[in-house]
Amino acid sequence: MKPTESQIKERLPIWKALSEFFLDTELQQENLERIARILAASDHSEDELENILICEVCRGCRINALLPAGEWVSFDEDWLVERIGPYYGRQVWFKRLFIWRHRWIYDDKWKKVRPRIAEIRAQKIHLC
Repeated sequence: MKPTESQIKERLPIWKALSEFFLDTELQQENLERIARILAASDHSEDELENILICEVCRGCRINALLPAGEWVSFDEDWLVERIGPYYGRQVWFKRLFIWRHRWIYDDKWKKVRPRIAEIRAQKIHLC
């Protein structure tokens, strides 16, 4: 299913943030914090965000992590929409195998960002 313009507009900040896991560069703590804040601002649960990471972003961006000299600064928004858009809302067949084969690319970063999303959201609740 091809996403609508409004679906792309809603998902693009998430795609952009998660796509940084697939850049050919080492993310610093401040990068991970910024990514966590972007993801925390979304309406998606941590489980939903992880599903977007695996089923959409990883499928579209994993090739960059496999290239000898992949993109290292950032991905162009149009490129992200073109690469990730076709996977919008779709599940991965043989998901466990897919995760097993590609987890090495994103897992260490996701393990740092995911708990931070919950912390940021909890802080916002306490401030209200």
